[in-house]
Amino acid sequence: MDGYDIIGDVHGCAEELKRLLERMGYVLESDGLYSHPSRVAVFVGDLIDRGPGQVEVVNIVQKMVRAGTAKISMGNHEFNAISYATADPKKAGCFMRNRETKTASHQEFLRQFVLDSPLYNETIEWFKTLPLWLDLEDGPRIIHACWYEPAMKDLNDVLVSGEPLSDEFIVRANTRETKEFEAVEILLKGPELTLTDYDLPMFLDKGGTPRSGARIRWWREGSDALNELAEINGDATTEEGEPYPALPSIPLSREDLRYQYRSEEPLVVFGHYWKDGELAIEENTNTICVDYSAVMDGELVAYRWNRDGGSHLIGHQEHSEE
Repeated sequence: MDGYDIIGDVHGCAEELKRLLERMGYVLESDGLYSHPSRVAVFVGDLIDRGPGQVEVVNIVQKMVRAGTAKISMGNHEFNAISYATADPKKAGCFMRNRETKTASHQEFLRQFVLDSPLYNETIEWFKTLPLWLDLEDGPRIIHACWYEPAMKDLNDVLVSGEPLSDEFIVRANTRETKEFEAVEILLKGPELTLTDYDLPMFLDKGGTPRSGARIRWWREGSDALNELAEINGDATTEEGEPYPALPSIPLSREDLRYQYRSEEPLVVFGHYWKDGELAIEENTNTICVDYSAVMDGELVAYRWNRDGGSHLIGHQEHSEE
């Protein structure tokens, strides 16, 4: 094998996925399987929600994973879908993800897969088999949102290797103040800092949802400043619609700095953070994000990791080749 092609958040962008696979030399076989003669694809999760081709995306990736032409780690959207489908054992008729308030970004998945249909149920069961991270012995580390080994240790203590997620685990991972909840939040959704702790107002995210927490740029070692480590998009506004104020250059708390990934650690590739603009890898980094907002008029991107060096980002559009 020559290397891995680590693909960012697809979010139901089936046509973009097919173009990216074909551009990287993956061949569509007669049985609908994409394969490469010398490479393996790796997905960082978030196959679903928002986009128009979610059934096709899941079908493509599922076939590849089962045939061994791809690997996958779970995204927060797969975990949320599992939680949406898991009954709350303490409240009859309720589920671990609130179906009254947590459906906006999930509506397209429910429409395409049809709630409680055989396809829906089979897909949820497959999602339960996805690992929460991959530590490729012959390649990079793969995580959806944040590589944080204390959280992984907490989950290793309760998960059975190679077994699907149990209902008991899913319940605990949706119950605040459990170690399972905290670990899943960090690994699949990313650590956040509380803005009010730094005397800052809430902001509206890209979807217009008010946020009291800002994601932490855990991949930026060597800085402790709020303005460098808080992830707030440049066009964010306050709840009143005013431009969000410039972040001050003040140190983060020791608690918020504990997630920083050390420069001596192996390469880790992740998604989740809705990057935009030109495809670029920061110099002298051992952390690479492959989420370039494909479903928000961005680009579906892969990191082509080669055993012999020369690794680079590649998008589904011709002009994105480096």
